[in-house]
Amino acid sequence: MASLTARDLRDYRIRSEVTLREVAKYCNVSYQLIEKIENGQRSLTDNNLVEIAKGINIAKRIKAKETRATKNIEESTVPALDETNKSDGETKPKPKPKTKKPRKKKEEAQA
Repeated sequence: MASLTARDLRDYRIRSEVTLREVAKYCNVSYQLIEKIENGQRSLTDNNLVEIAKGINIAKRIKAKETRATKNIEESTVPALDETNKSDGETKPKPKPKTKKPRKKKEEAQA
């Protein structure tokens, strides 16, 4: 069985589109240590491998959930905007034209 390397872990994190800080937030390894492991300055232990992989997976799921929530919000608001801007017929009621009151003549006002 081929073992995972620090480079494999880094590539997986980048493909998952999560940052070092996001990974560190969900595992028991600091982002500084993850960075050193990815850059080959520190060796990758089995324990760190498990923790970092767990952090990547959790961060990836949370990011996907946030993206879906944002997309749902955008989709629910966009059709409402489209309905009010139809060119074939407006759905907004047109404002009533303002009517001017007839002015009273000076003679009528004094009487």
